[in-house]
Amino acid sequence: MENEKNYLPSNIKVLREERRLSIEEFAALAGVSVDTVIGWEKGTIKVYTKDLIVICPILRISEEDIRERDIKQERLEAYDRMKHGSSRKNFDWYYGSKAKVIYYLLPIILIPLAALLGYLVSLQMADYYQELNKLWAEAGNSAPNYLYEYYSIAYPIIAGCGCALIFMIIEVIKRFRQYLKWWYIMLAISFFSVLFVVGCVATIPYYIYCFYQVFVLKGKNRK
Repeated sequence: MENEKNYLPSNIKVLREERRLSIEEFAALAGVSVDTVIGWEKGTIKVYTKDLIVICPILRISEEDIRERDIKQERLEAYDRMKHGSSRKNFDWYYGSKAKVIYYLLPIILIPLAALLGYLVSLQMADYYQELNKLWAEAGNSAPNYLYEYYSIAYPIIAGCGCALIFMIIEVIKRFRQYLKWWYIMLAISFFSVLFVVGCVATIPYYIYCFYQVFVLKGKNRK
């Protein structure tokens, strides 16, 4: 309770301002009155758990962090380290993080490699699919069997999109991990086939997004 009294009011104000939300906008998103938000930030109105369930997603922070961390002091210390420090890591938010560049460089490299691997596998399957085509024709099927005819295209697409899907799942977990519960993950596994179709559609946009992160933002967190 002591941590809540000390940190919650200033944490709400700092995070709201960082999100560039006015008191009126934040109140509308939280479904409360402007006076309630003012009271939260001044510490004159208690912030209950039911309130945190609503406002934490808006402020993009977990309930545990907003209760226990002194966000205002953390920001002041980070600014002081950036201002007086000599390490480049103190300026990653501005100049860009090498780790972030590497993270988005990986799918740029691995997705084409996965597609190439799929193509090489399809070459190894050539004799098998030719035999299947013969059996298809001998069975009296006059219509072309597209699965057997275009396997050399299907394998690279499946491999490349599968690789992209793995990175997209990691991206989602990384961004929204504080909201994920174990049953959410089990539900996601149950709908893996649907996710794979979405991954196939989103592969090219995601690939372009990775290029943007590496060559335009260069690891910066600014949008």
